[in-house]
Amino acid sequence: MTNIKHKVENNKIRIPIAWRHVIILVIGILLYGRTTNYDFIGLDDVDLIVRNYSFNKDISNINKVFLQDVFKIEGDLDQNKDYYRPLYIFSFMFDAIVSGSHSPKWYRFMNIMFHIFAAILVFKFFLILNINQIISFLFSLVFLIHPALNIVVGWIPGRNDSLLLIFILLSLINYIKYLGDSKKSRYLILHVVFFCLALFTKENAVFIPILTAYFLLTNQEGPINIRILSFKYSKLLILYFIIVLLWYYLRSLVLEGTTNKLTISSLIENTLSNWPSFSQYIGKMLFPFGLSVLPDKNESNYIWAVLVLGLISLGIYYSKRELILTGRWKIVLLGVVWLILFLVPSLSATFFAGLEHRLYVPLVGFYIVVAEMKWFKNYNFSDYKLSIGIFSYLILFAFITVNRLPAFSNRFDFYKSALNSSNHSILTYLNLGKHYEEIKEYDKAIEVYKKGLQKDSMQMMLHNNIGGCYLKKKMFNEAEIEFNRELINHPHNVFSIFALGLIYKERGQIKKAINQYKKALEINNNFIYAYQELYLYYQSIGMNDSAQYFLNEVNKRKK
Repeated sequence: MTNIKHKVENNKIRIPIAWRHVIILVIGILLYGRTTNYDFIGLDDVDLIVRNYSFNKDISNINKVFLQDVFKIEGDLDQNKDYYRPLYIFSFMFDAIVSGSHSPKWYRFMNIMFHIFAAILVFKFFLILNINQIISFLFSLVFLIHPALNIVVGWIPGRNDSLLLIFILLSLINYIKYLGDSKKSRYLILHVVFFCLALFTKENAVFIPILTAYFLLTNQEGPINIRILSFKYSKLLILYFIIVLLWYYLRSLVLEGTTNKLTISSLIENTLSNWPSFSQYIGKMLFPFGLSVLPDKNESNYIWAVLVLGLISLGIYYSKRELILTGRWKIVLLGVVWLILFLVPSLSATFFAGLEHRLYVPLVGFYIVVAEMKWFKNYNFSDYKLSIGIFSYLILFAFITVNRLPAFSNRFDFYKSALNSSNHSILTYLNLGKHYEEIKEYDKAIEVYKKGLQKDSMQMMLHNNIGGCYLKKKMFNEAEIEFNRELINHPHNVFSIFALGLIYKERGQIKKAINQYKKALEINNNFIYAYQELYLYYQSIGMNDSAQYFLNEVNKRKK
């Protein structure tokens, strides 16, 4: 199919391609440059950059990134192994080694550059799909400026999605070039290399083989010969299998013993539970209003989603004749497949459902569909009405982005923005309270947690965290009341069970304390703090064999 092959030369353009790259670069720096002066916001960034700096700055640790989870921190007892993304970790290592610091300035600068490079690759990818050059450029600017994607720049850990898109696009660009000239095997090698890099950046890249299979099918002239296509694809399929098998083996090895293990049933359950976030995502693609740094699925506005789906349906309906005659319906279908493959899995998230950075990769598929509408297909600047509309859209996006970026300037502005924009997000109260705890403002933390309880009296960890604040203030009676309230609602909360043990220990009720530690381990045998307390207890009474056993359990879980 000639529609997908690289035919940039057929679309004449006055400004050289290289200069368009420069324009994207300049606009990106002008728009996002000030974020280099922003502080950390305290959502994973401090853990990944500051607390893990000693690991990141040591170049000899490069091989270790493939054998640990994302939030593995040297000396940290937390064993919640959530993600296996070694190249994501490596990006922080690179920054630490190059900058020689854990100051946020350099890390934020690199976030800007990743986003700009991704926007340039979106432009290049659209050209290879033979999308109108002017529209390809303008849509890459829309992608660059899009307010819903601010979080990928403003939140340092958000780079996971920009890195993923960079590797996905580089992989597919080289595969399409290989289809255009199969004699140049270097394109196929580069495709496989970038597929591997994408997969070890984020697990969503596992869908790349579906897209390459689609490209192969739609690239055929005349009737499709399944036997020939199967032969052509078989060698590549073997390479995919080997890479995915290696990735899966290492991932399983690293995440063994995770306290947040996902099963097929839990993924389905999460997806169904988070389905309201789907309408948020769809609406924000075209109408980025009601944005939130920490969205809540219960605040979904279906009007924008219905409007977007209605406009796209009308666009396809009025463009169907041209799409069928030119064969460009295959590109529209590509955009739809892309959108589904990369958006629907994001609904399976266990924590923070609806985060806007998960729009980053799916948005490319959305704009592929929009670019094939008849109004954009043959667009040029002489179409004044459409030009005014597009540039007004860009100016509006830039305005929203400029006014929204300060929300990422520090931890308190971030969470205050979250509360103002998403009143039902209980996790916001939990995180803001934690930040007050970090600066020892325990009374303010308690106040925030109590406000969270007014929103949802059953929310896990709110009573626990209030109890933790009282414990730090040596107000043991008040702490005990809060931990017991937590356990009434959430009887298996090991943190509250363990904390009651600490209170009993302070009161000299050692037997009750030991029972609490053992009870915590019955619920979660990886709860390392309980092993640590039991080790200290048995060591103090001279039971060295028992003490050694619990010390071994502690050391085993530190690895």
